[in-house]
Amino acid sequence: ELAKSFIQKTQSYLNCVPDVVILSDYNKGFFPDDNDIIEFYKSTKTIVDPKKGPLSKWKGCTIFKPNCKEATELTGMSHWKDQSRYIQQELECESVVITFGGEKVAGITCGEYFEFKPNRSVVVESVVGAGDCFAAFFAMAIGHEFSVVEASEIAWNAGANYVKNKRNRPIVPAELSLSKVVNPSDLVNRDFEIVFTKLRSLTTG
Repeated sequence: ELAKSFIQKTQSYLNCVPDVVILSDYNKGFFPDDNDIIEFYKSTKTIVDPKKGPLSKWKGCTIFKPNCKEATELTGMSHWKDQSRYIQQELECESVVITFGGEKVAGITCGEYFEFKPNRSVVVESVVGAGDCFAAFFAMAIGHEFSVVEASEIAWNAGANYVKNKRNRPIVPAELSLSKVVNPSDLVNRDFEIVFTKLRSLTTG
């Protein structure tokens, strides 16, 4: 009842239906085992980032996004294709997106399997919050009407940049570009300083 009351109050503060909602309670018991929460947001795109079952409480969500460990525990299956198909059928959701750390993102969407394998390695300093970073950028991309496959790639690249930071610093837009050339407009509202250095060549006589 407390959870439902909180969500209703949040909805009244927004005074509108949000484009995308991420549902994740880190298995702390905030969401009840029925699927009333999904029903409450039935007119919204819902992305579930699960920590524990039962699967039934997420029935009717738009996108189900477990990591590989959670997908195995929730389905009892070992292969991501079997997991994806099983979860999609059980939840009647549009898409299933399974993350495999820095290795890949795979799942099913529009009735078709997909697998994104990045062509670059990841330097990891800290993984704390990496899943949250992925979920946030994934939701943002979905909200901007990118496809599930495109959103997965965007979110993976965001997470890859995030884990390079020792102290879990939020990433800035310029870090998402694979190019070394930065659009000046990305630097207007920056929260960091820019320092220029000059390289002086040394010659020996």
